[in-house]
Amino acid sequence: MKKNGITSHIRMSLLRRIIYPLLFLVLVLVILLRQPMLEYFVIGDADTFAPLSGPAETLTYVRTNAKDLYYTGDDYYVNGSLTGHYYYQLSDGYCRIYILKPSAGRPAEPHIEAMSVSGKLVKNPEGRETLIKDLAEALDWTYEGLASVTDPYFVNQVVYFPLQEKILFGIVVVSLLLSLIGLFSTLIPLLFPHTSTSFRKLKEYGDADKLMKDAEEELRFDCILREGNIALTPKYLIEFNADRTAVIPLESVLWVYEYQRMKYDRKTRREKMYYTERIVTINGDAYSLEDRPRAVLDQINEVLTERYPNFFFGYSEEHERLVRYLLRERKNEKNASGKKGR
Repeated sequence: MKKNGITSHIRMSLLRRIIYPLLFLVLVLVILLRQPMLEYFVIGDADTFAPLSGPAETLTYVRTNAKDLYYTGDDYYVNGSLTGHYYYQLSDGYCRIYILKPSAGRPAEPHIEAMSVSGKLVKNPEGRETLIKDLAEALDWTYEGLASVTDPYFVNQVVYFPLQEKILFGIVVVSLLLSLIGLFSTLIPLLFPHTSTSFRKLKEYGDADKLMKDAEEELRFDCILREGNIALTPKYLIEFNADRTAVIPLESVLWVYEYQRMKYDRKTRREKMYYTERIVTINGDAYSLEDRPRAVLDQINEVLTERYPNFFFGYSEEHERLVRYLLRERKNEKNASGKKGR
């Protein structure tokens, strides 16, 4: 990177910033891939009376049209809380067990003529043997006979995309979108610097490409001051920030005022006076040159005073009132010209 290159600095700043959304995106993708949430969207159809061992080879969740479901009399509990009801479907020597969600405040329906069920295939779940024994007794079957025709897979509707998984999925999707927005909002200016914030701000003062090229030329061949991340040329003040590089046309400066504070200096190991300069432009943009040496600000103010003397210097209520008035009038002029242009 060239020492004085504004565009190069913008690219390097964006390159450092892109690491964070990229790492966040990788983290979100890892969470998404390690959780079974994506499986909820891979759901296949299962025949009503065919064994579920076939779909279970490739699917975790299935959709099936259940017919003539009967309540077994047993309920499905999770952590002591009623979570579902066991239903069975028995026809032509084939029995299938379903775990269906309960209706709030209502007992289980004794018989359900037909319904579409989406659920997870659970092989030989805990309590299967007890359930079949109770059902065999109620149907006047032997346990061995009913167990031989009962599908080893239960269709559990309760665990298909439960509320906590929906909430987690929503959080992951929002995080994924935010990481993608952050990634592309950094990647696009990295590839095309003229779309960066620095260029967009310059558009308010004229042709951004020409202004940036002019500032680059002055910075390279006619730099008056280079102190830390500040550079001063005859027509521009440039601040090389990590988040946004500011290129301020000096002719656009409307108001400059300073304030000071004592700050501990590690080199001298004592309190030292530092100065902050606040710069407001004719478009209302405000910039702060924080904790600068007195000599640096004096040189900036000297160039401003010699080359562009028509600005307010120093803080006062009168200056603030006048600046607010001028900015308001300029805004009204822009709005009026914009309406005429339409």
